[in-house]
Amino acid sequence: MEPRPARPLLFRLAAVGGALAVMALLGAMAAAIASARSEAAATQSDRFTLRAETSAGFVSTFLGEIAARAADAAAADLAHGRSRSRPAPGATGLALLRQVFGFTSLEVLDGSRASSASGATRTLPSEERAVLLGEVSGRRSGAFAVSGRIATSGGAAVVALAAPLPLPHRSWTIVATLPLSGTPLASFVGRVVAAPRHEVLLVDSAGRLLASAPPVAATGLAGWSPSLGAAAAGGVDGTIRGDLAGQPAAELAYARAPVPGAGWSLVAVEPLATLDASSRGWAGDVSWLLFVVAALLATALLGLFVRSLAERLRLEAAWGRMEHEARTDALTGLPNRRRLELALRHLQRAGLPFSVMMIDLDGFKEVNDSHGHAAGDELLRRMAAAMRASFREQDLYGRWGGDEFLAILPGAGPLEVAALAERLQLSADRLNLEGSPEGGPVDDRSRLPDLQLTVGSAASGSDRDVLLEADRALYESKARRPRLTTGVSP
Repeated sequence: MEPRPARPLLFRLAAVGGALAVMALLGAMAAAIASARSEAAATQSDRFTLRAETSAGFVSTFLGEIAARAADAAAADLAHGRSRSRPAPGATGLALLRQVFGFTSLEVLDGSRASSASGATRTLPSEERAVLLGEVSGRRSGAFAVSGRIATSGGAAVVALAAPLPLPHRSWTIVATLPLSGTPLASFVGRVVAAPRHEVLLVDSAGRLLASAPPVAATGLAGWSPSLGAAAAGGVDGTIRGDLAGQPAAELAYARAPVPGAGWSLVAVEPLATLDASSRGWAGDVSWLLFVVAALLATALLGLFVRSLAERLRLEAAWGRMEHEARTDALTGLPNRRRLELALRHLQRAGLPFSVMMIDLDGFKEVNDSHGHAAGDELLRRMAAAMRASFREQDLYGRWGGDEFLAILPGAGPLEVAALAERLQLSADRLNLEGSPEGGPVDDRSRLPDLQLTVGSAASGSDRDVLLEADRALYESKARRPRLTTGVSP
């Protein structure tokens, strides 16, 4: 049976490829988990900003609805008064409107000149009134402007708003003040964030605090947190380092959402750890836990794979050693008869020309009987050394059995065979003079006779048994009994 060739390089490449594939898979998994967590954190941040913007929209809607309804009611009263030739809404109508909407004061202005008023109108400073009128001047119905937190003489905080009256021919404006405590602004602010630690603040354009949840003692954003005041003034969402409700300093995420039409801003602050709880907490660590489990399993499988490859390499090496031993003569180290027969069959199947040389050691049995098997073994080793020194690189030679050796000579004809036989005898003679093939001198030459050979050879042919012909030539040479007799069968 032909030996199976060992493939250590292929197995090592398979092991390296498997390791790289596992590493690439684990790297892709880690990148996917990191990307998913990053996307989750970005989604949480977007939702945080969206909550702030939605609440800011509620504030704007509330203020706009109040301003629009009050303007519509004032316009209806004004139109009714004009139909009765009154130049402005009556005091009774304004007082009724003020009570219905819960205003602290209510004024109707023709341009910049007050036409009628109701309530404590002096609570609104003139500069605030000028700003409001400037913001709504020339604007269409439905527009409104809001001023920030204003303290009255009684200490109560009010919000001032202005809106144009929906009249086609004259520029009438309504200006009203609303008690901050009577509005749902604090409720809007309190519903922005539902977290254990947070802060939401509603501030005007000057940074003055209008409402907060949880309540804070400061009167302005900068007074509550200078770093947040500076950051929010830039109009960009982000993170700062600070504290909330006396807690240790930590990374805080903040979102600033402008209130449309009011010039106000709603600022929400929440710790990053709370904001990203779904992606940074235990729930977010589950994916990494699963990754670690997968990595351990993959490493274990890779270890088993590498171990199986190592076992395969050891088996291949053992197989190679067994094949070598099965084809090698243990005494001489030359190929044995099995290896020589395989080579002969290969040449015959391929139809390639070759010659064989059958070599016999003369008197080998007598050497064993007279000098012992150790001396006979030494003669065999000398013969192997002589063959190594004589034949060509392409030749295959080995021990055929007992004291017989065989050389297979690809492409050799009778002349090449004769020349090789002569070289072989010369090598044997030289070894007889030099001593042991291992280089050690022979002290007692009576115990180790000279190496003497008889050679028979034959060339291959399609209708002949080359081994039989070479063996016949060998025995014909032996019959003539020369010291060196070479019989050649053409």
